[in-house]
This record gives sequence, structure tokens and C-alpha cells, in this order.
Amino acid sequence: MRKFYILLLCFVLFGCQQSESNQPNTTSSKNVIMIMVDSMTGELIQTSLEEEREKFPALRYLVENGNVYNDLVAPFPSMSVSIESTLITGEMPNKHSIPGLTWYDVKNDRIIDYGTSFETYRKLGFKESLEDSLYNLNNVHLSKETTTIFEELHDRGIKSGAINLLLYRGKTEHEIEPPAIIYWTTGIREKIKTNGPDILSFGSFYRPKELQTELLPDALLLKAGLSDYYTTEAITKLIKNNEQPPFLLAFFPDMDKRTHRNGPPYVHGLKTVDDHLQRILDAYGSWEEALEQNIFILFGDHGQASLVENEERAKLNLHDLYAEYYIAPFGEKPASGDIVIANNHRSAYIYPIRKDIQIKDLVEKGLQDPRMGIAAAEQNGWVEAWSPDVDQPLRFKKGGEWEDIYGQKWTIDGSLDVLGLKTSQEEKSIHYTDYPDALNQLYSALHSLPNSIIVTAKPGFVVFSETTPVHNGGGEHGGLHRDDTLAVLIVSGTDKKIENPRIVDLKDYILSLFDE
Repeated sequence: MRKFYILLLCFVLFGCQQSESNQPNTTSSKNVIMIMVDSMTGELIQTSLEEEREKFPALRYLVENGNVYNDLVAPFPSMSVSIESTLITGEMPNKHSIPGLTWYDVKNDRIIDYGTSFETYRKLGFKESLEDSLYNLNNVHLSKETTTIFEELHDRGIKSGAINLLLYRGKTEHEIEPPAIIYWTTGIREKIKTNGPDILSFGSFYRPKELQTELLPDALLLKAGLSDYYTTEAITKLIKNNEQPPFLLAFFPDMDKRTHRNGPPYVHGLKTVDDHLQRILDAYGSWEEALEQNIFILFGDHGQASLVENEERAKLNLHDLYAEYYIAPFGEKPASGDIVIANNHRSAYIYPIRKDIQIKDLVEKGLQDPRMGIAAAEQNGWVEAWSPDVDQPLRFKKGGEWEDIYGQKWTIDGSLDVLGLKTSQEEKSIHYTDYPDALNQLYSALHSLPNSIIVTAKPGFVVFSETTPVHNGGGEHGGLHRDDTLAVLIVSGTDKKIENPRIVDLKDYILSLFDE
């Protein structure tokens, strides 16, 4: 996600206007402050509190006064855009229609990319890519068949807010007016109307009326406000000005880049997160008062897998694996090629264009590299998952007598070793190991971009294609493995627990807090 923010900084700052809201401020006895920390995991929290406990007073306070879940499961692909979509809708990609950070729009024959790199934006077109990220993502691409947390709270008469979230669709209209330089560089001239929660803040690009007169760290040299620092200042200003909405969802993006560069777990990078949390807690006069007034939900959006040091070794090059097929370069129509690659860093969708290309052939070619973890496709109503280390595939479909720990029913056949599944014949139960919630993740991802296959690398490697970044020796995510998909969840200020925590289940949990 942070890569998207860096790209936006290349286009100076948007001016903004905002709409009024006359909703009643009806709420439960406590407000909810929910902060998503990019790439924060249970291992990172545990290591930090064990090795340098005194340097993390805010995290220690929230942990000691709350419940900690070290196995919060992100959806797949484990990229922030699809994760945020799942978070606010309570649905998987097949329902909310955001397949990943990068995906192939079959209907319009376009690669949609919300921010892989500056070079990707340049090749796909700045104007089109910015429109996708600033408008289409929330107002066109995110399925209108789903409802968001902000929309449902609005219907209950409960005010809500979002700070530095890329996904925020609500029922209050906001209007962004790009300055002239945006038109000169991208051709975007008209005002951009978008629907969000009552309070919507996105760094310098959009500031709500509640923060219009405040001094905030949103200068271009301060990342235009797309930082943990700005998020913290915006939250504390709302608190001190008595403008805090009953539900506030905010994003700390900075840990992602630090972990990409240094690898997980990066304890030093978490220290600044604790500093920001201290400022938020201090805004209430005392930390005890903060928990008396609020439920704090602090969570990571995904993990990161450590990459091998050698860059060429880290790159699992899809252009080499699929060399016999023509892949249209960015800038050309994707359908002018034989196949399309939509890369999500440690995984990718591969979509066949030519009618004579067999799905099974694409799977087999992907498995020729031993660095590949899983290749999967749906055929005849069954999802088939293959591993280069296992002779037979695993076949599964929804419904049946087998039940996993999330209460999902499946029919399974073939080799359980492909996904490391453990079963109890007596209880007809399924347990996950290296690939948490993998059946649901693969099923939903394949149905979000039908007729494609999915390839995902083993830990240590990225699937490489045009413009994909490689953080060799650092960390990366986007894959199916537990290193990518497990994050941490800390809930303080309530005794209400979550059973088998997944990001897809958090929306219902939040709404339940307002039922009390």
C-alpha cells in the first residue's frame, strides 16, 4: 500500500472541499478507535516486548489491558488494497470484486494497478492509474452488491471517520478539486466526487472540515501527510477538539517500507509506532481514561516473508517460465498477447487470452520452478491446487462433510500435503498449518478473476514480471503462506472476544460492539 502513497506524492497536493453531515451522534457507551499498522505481526509484538519491553510503554499497556490474537488471518492475495476491501465490507475478493493490488479488467481489456511502482504508473498511464486509485477503486470497482462498515453505521445514525485509508466508501459526498498542475501532468481537470464516511482525511489530498484550521504535518517534504505522523496528529486533533466520531478507522503505513527494506521482524521500526500511540493515549489526559472512553483495536494488515539475499535468486521470473507465450508489455492492450500476468509480488494471476491455451498447461509450466509454492486453478467446479514438491493435486469445492476451524464446509479429494492440511476422520474436521484459511482464500481469489490461474511463491522469493519491485534480503508479501497472511490483533477496552480471528470477520465484530 505504501508504494501507492509514494506515487501520489509525484503529483503535488490536491485542494479539497467537504460536505456537511447532519447525522445524529448515536453510539454505544464506548467509541471505537481502530488503527491498522502495515505489516505488524505477532512475532514483531512478542519480540519487541520480550527484548526491549521498556521502549514500548503504549503497546505494553494495550496488551496488558486487552486480548491479543497472534494469528489474525488476512485474505489472499495479501496486499493492502484487497485487505482493506475485505476489512470494510466483511467479504472476500469474489464478493467485493477487488482481486488484488494489480488485476486484469477483462471487460475493458486493461491492467488495473493501484500503485506497484512509479514505472508501472508511467507505462499504464498516469491519468488512468490515478483515476483508478482516487475514484474508481471506491466508486466503481468495489462491488455495490456489498455494504461497507461506514455505510452500515451511517444507516444506524452513527458517525464514522477514516484517516489515510485507500478504501473508505460511505454515504457522505466529498469533493476533491485537483489544482492546475494536476491537469497539466495528467489531464485530470474536473472535480472528483467520492463517497466516504462523515469524516474523511487523506493527508494533504483531502482534509475534512473538522481539521481545516489545524496545523498538521502534511507538507510535501513530510510525505504530504501520507504517514504515521499525520495520522497520529489528525486523531489527536479530533480528540482534543471533541470531534472524534464514535467509529474511527485509521492507517499507519510506515512500517511496510521499513520491513520491505530490513526484513521481518523489524523491532526498531515499531518504536515509532509506540511513540505515536503514546500521543493518542495522552490526548485523553490519562491512559486509564482513554480505555474508559474507547475500545482500541490495533492490528496488522498482513505479514511479510523474508527474501533471500541474492536478487536473481529471489526473482522467480514469470517471463522465463512462460517464455513460449507472448505477453503484451505495459502500454499495449493486454489482449494483444497470449496470456496476461497480473502481479501481486509474491503471487500472480495468469489469464489466458488465446482460446487454445489450456489451463492445465499454464499450471504445469508454473510448477517447473522449484521456488514456486502453489499453483491453482478452477476446473469443472473444483479448485485444483498443485505443489512442485507433491506428485498429486488437492481438489476441493464448497459444501460437503468436511468442516474447517472457521465453520466452512468443504468437499476434499487428493493430496492434503499440497496445502499442509491436517484432518480428523472421526470429527470430519480440517486444520490449517502453513497456509491458514487456504481453501477459502484460493476459492475466493479464483472466483474474483474467473478463468485465471494463481501462482504463489515459497517464502524467500517473489514472482517477478514487468516493473515488479524486488526487496532482496528484505521482506515481501502478497503470497498465500502464513508468513504473508498472519498478522496480529490487539483489542483493549472490552471483554468481548473474537473466535478464530480473520480480517474478513472484523466488520461483524465491530458492528456487534455498537449493539451493546
